[in-house]
Amino acid sequence: MKLFKKRNNPNNQKGFTLMELAVVVAVIGGLGTWALVDIIAPFNGKENVSIAGRDVATLVSASQDWSEGKVGYTGINVTKLTDEGRIDTRFSTGTSVNPWGGDYTVASKASSGLDLYTLLVGVTGVPTDSCTRLADKSPQAKCSSGTVTYTIQAI
Repeated sequence: MKLFKKRNNPNNQKGFTLMELAVVVAVIGGLGTWALVDIIAPFNGKENVSIAGRDVATLVSASQDWSEGKVGYTGINVTKLTDEGRIDTRFSTGTSVNPWGGDYTVASKASSGLDLYTLLVGVTGVPTDSCTRLADKSPQAKCSSGTVTYTIQAI
């Protein structure tokens, strides 16, 4: 008993069928599209918004840790958080380190008013579309002129 039957090919032609070629083209096209999406993603701003959101969460958490046992957030800034090892050294002074090349700022609202227990975290140099997307991720954030400001009340 033969398991495979030899193709009836009168001209003894060799090669791929149209169906085999179509499958190969479809697979290559799918892989190409997938790769292109991964290549373009960092340029469409969504990745930068995600990075900035994680950085802000890090700054808020470190600031809250820093304020324990102190009277509010008076005197806080990115440099102090970095120097005390509360945040990664890549933040340094907060200058030119966000995904768009702008700054991160951390301050007490007392420096711009009277509230010692309100933390202000800023992200500057943000393009308009990304500014809106970043601010929309948090009810505590506002976007204005390329700066997203988070206002965090101490508990």
